[in-house]
Amino acid sequence: MSEPGYQSSSGVLMALGLIGLALAAGMFYVIVFPSRSTAKADFTVTLPNGVSSDTTLNFRPAVLTIVLGKSVQWSNKDNSPHTTTATLWPNGTVKWDSGELDLGDSFGLVFTAVGTYKYHCVFHPGWMNGTIIVATS
Repeated sequence: MSEPGYQSSSGVLMALGLIGLALAAGMFYVIVFPSRSTAKADFTVTLPNGVSSDTTLNFRPAVLTIVLGKSVQWSNKDNSPHTTTATLWPNGTVKWDSGELDLGDSFGLVFTAVGTYKYHCVFHPGWMNGTIIVATS
């Protein structure tokens, strides 16, 4: 029996456990489901409808030249999932991987280093390949 004015330690532990569980679930969600870009990008690359089965289709445009500091957003208009995953990137920059983009999903990047960036879709690497060329002006 607990003394007057003191709460049972098991109740406090249970409350702390529930708070910890809620925090862990929130962190899991952020890590597993990264945010998708909704901001207006300087350039858009479209993954057109049918690109998953028609090997004559590709990222549109497949080659894009931009100026340093500009943003690119990839937008999936196809019924199948796709990715935009770096294959080749300039020294000193970081490889990117959008993760799975389902119909209607978008992924965006701001390019902060001059150079040529090559990328592909991990689900369709045989024909879904693109290039971003970043120039100083």
